[in-house]
Amino acid sequence: MRNPEAEKTQFLKSAFKSVTPLKSVFSFFISAIPYTLGKIAGQQCVGVIFVTHDIGVAVEVSDRIGVMYAGKIVELAPVEQMVDAPRHPYSRGLLASTVHDGMRGQRLEAIPGAPPDLAEVPTGCSFAPRCKFVQPSCVARPPDLRDVGGSHLVRCVLADALEASVAA
Repeated sequence: MRNPEAEKTQFLKSAFKSVTPLKSVFSFFISAIPYTLGKIAGQQCVGVIFVTHDIGVAVEVSDRIGVMYAGKIVELAPVEQMVDAPRHPYSRGLLASTVHDGMRGQRLEAIPGAPPDLAEVPTGCSFAPRCKFVQPSCVARPPDLRDVGGSHLVRCVLADALEASVAA
């Protein structure tokens, strides 16, 4: 007696197995695009703005990384400074919630809360409702993007205090 449900399941398993090798090839080509663009840009002396949610890819192909939150740049820095000493709490949260060297088996940190509704952005820092370092000055008015040295720009009133905590 035919079992249409079992046949359907078997067909789907077979189809998935036949596509699995293609997923690896496709994944390889997709991951090669940013690298190739970076190489071409370097050879042609042009800039490339690469937008991604994958900070690991950004680290591999970029000279500088800009982190955006609620539609604004909150930190812009050379890759090494961004990875070694992020000065905005959101940048720190992104890096802490990403798997990197030596993290296998460890629990990742999560950024609490949810992004703001862009139709009703908070008066002060848009990250303040989710920030574990929030101060009254953070919610008073939006912070300016300021240079904290070494081509490192940060939109946070606590950037200097956060630098001290990174160094400690």
